[in-house]
Amino acid sequence: MMENKSVSYKLNRFFQVFTNPKSLILLAVFNVVLVILLVYFCINGLFVEGICVFLTVNTILILDRFFHSPKRLVLSSQSLEFDEFIHLRPRPQLIFTFIRGSFFWLKVSYTVTNIEEVEFQQNSFEKIFDIGRISFKGKATFTAKRDLDRIPEKNTFTVYGIPRFSEFQDFFQ
Repeated sequence: MMENKSVSYKLNRFFQVFTNPKSLILLAVFNVVLVILLVYFCINGLFVEGICVFLTVNTILILDRFFHSPKRLVLSSQSLEFDEFIHLRPRPQLIFTFIRGSFFWLKVSYTVTNIEEVEFQQNSFEKIFDIGRISFKGKATFTAKRDLDRIPEKNTFTVYGIPRFSEFQDFFQ
């Protein structure tokens, strides 16, 4: 797979937000609702307030996805290491569930070995900036600060926003 060395890549979070299908679907759904809300505000003569709500909610959503995206990908001769943030519901604790919110982010650190079925992907926008994504399967071990029993096991991964993508691909050949 690779030579016997370890390389760390700082992932581009902007591309993680705008090329990840889950993020795009979330942004599309929220923007449909926000456009309907904007039309309602405009009908009632509150155009400026509607634009402010539209921009504020979009900014919060994008920043939330941006700061809950992996920062680094570490390649070694035997493994890939990266972090992923997942949404979990708090454990029911009577009234405190409503106070704490309905979801929270949990940082999960993965180390994937026995990597197979590697696919390198780039769209035309990513090619301009030499950034891409990798999809792969492998045996994963993970760590998290809490709720280990609630983290779903998986063996298929996609990492977005890999810079110097042409150089990155050379490690696998």
